[in-house]
Amino acid sequence: MKQVLLNAFRATAILCLIGCSTPSTSFPPKWKVTVEKGDVLAKVFGNERGDIFMVPHGQVDEIPPCRASVVLELPCAVVLRTTTGDLFNIGAPDVTAEVGAFISSLRQGETYTFPEAFAQFQKRKGQSPNESRAGDGR
Repeated sequence: MKQVLLNAFRATAILCLIGCSTPSTSFPPKWKVTVEKGDVLAKVFGNERGDIFMVPHGQVDEIPPCRASVVLELPCAVVLRTTTGDLFNIGAPDVTAEVGAFISSLRQGETYTFPEAFAQFQKRKGQSPNESRAGDGR
């Protein structure tokens, strides 16, 4: 009986590990760039080379569902790390006022749920999500 219970426990544990594993966040491959050593964003890689997803500022509401923490704040951008380890950047020198205000509201070390964090920010500012796309050619 003891062996039967032990085998059942092992099988349950294996199924849980398979079924409960967190899949990688599915960022669009076209957003992926390699940051070279010495680039300002290389700080998140210990000043070494690494891959990061660059979110176009007109597509912040298209960030795939994930939870992410701010790991680096820059004057016009933030870098976040998802719970699965992916890094992504929001912002750039030519960032829109709306996205600039959003990234300014994010705090280093805090964890946010995307894309809900951006939608909630827009609601607080009284703007619908589709208004952020005005003028970006869509």
